[in-house]
Amino acid sequence: MGDFKNAMEYHKLDLNIAKELGDTAGEGATYGNLGIAHQSLGDFKQAKECHKQQLSIAKYLGLKAEEGRAYGNIGNAYDSLGD
Repeated sequence: MGDFKNAMEYHKLDLNIAKELGDTAGEGATYGNLGIAHQSLGDFKQAKECHKQQLSIAKYLGLKAEEGRAYGNIGNAYDSLGD
């Protein structure tokens, strides 16, 4: 629908719930979603930071597929930044 600001608010609510429940994997996935929303809004630096959080959590939990997605997302953010 293209309403990335509204999407971001829902992702933030999701992140709060994941943290409250101690759902670390859910927290990592939500950081990935937040990063994508930031990237869609053109905030590539914040997108990169969210994806780095996603990567950190994936590594901590040993989730290789999520780690790979995080690396891809970080690469996309750097690409958008012209780096």
